[in-house]
Amino acid sequence: MQECNDYTKHKEIIKYYSNNILKGKKKGDFRVELYLDKRETSEVFIVETEGEYLDEMYYGTVGTFPYSIDLQVDNKPLRVEFVAVAQKEYELFPNILSTCCFHIINSHFACYPGVVYPNVIKLFYPEFNMKHLMLTNPYTLDSEFTLDMGDCMVTWLEALPVSDSEYEYIREYGSDAFEDYLEQQEVDLLDLNRPSVV
Repeated sequence: MQECNDYTKHKEIIKYYSNNILKGKKKGDFRVELYLDKRETSEVFIVETEGEYLDEMYYGTVGTFPYSIDLQVDNKPLRVEFVAVAQKEYELFPNILSTCCFHIINSHFACYPGVVYPNVIKLFYPEFNMKHLMLTNPYTLDSEFTLDMGDCMVTWLEALPVSDSEYEYIREYGSDAFEDYLEQQEVDLLDLNRPSVV
């Protein structure tokens, strides 16, 4: 099986963010920060920039794509990065997102739309109503989310905060049913302490 393990390709991911998710913002309009796991043996970068509104931040990961998620598309390994939007006041949100990356890098977690990464918010904000992140096809950000890197295909998943009861709903009825239910509600998905909808 072909492997997508050329670490020099990180710049291609950042350029992709600049041309798509960041809508052509200049280098000074966003920053790239390094995050390490607890053992400081694994690393991932997070691209951060202000969102459409001043109280929003856009985040995108760089560094998960070299690691297998055991999926293929067009006879190439399919790899993943994450995007998310959160309120600017949640300064630890990049740590939450990098934890999702380390779930793949260190623990080989499953990774596809509908998967919930449990307690990744609770680790950093234990008092908040939202405790977990559900992975979904991006819909908060308006962009293309597939990149052919030659030896692999990279796709993006958006991290959506969910509560304990919402997690139970997803486990019982599925992520599609939950997303359909969300669309019927007036929910501020960027608020990590929002009331649960179920």
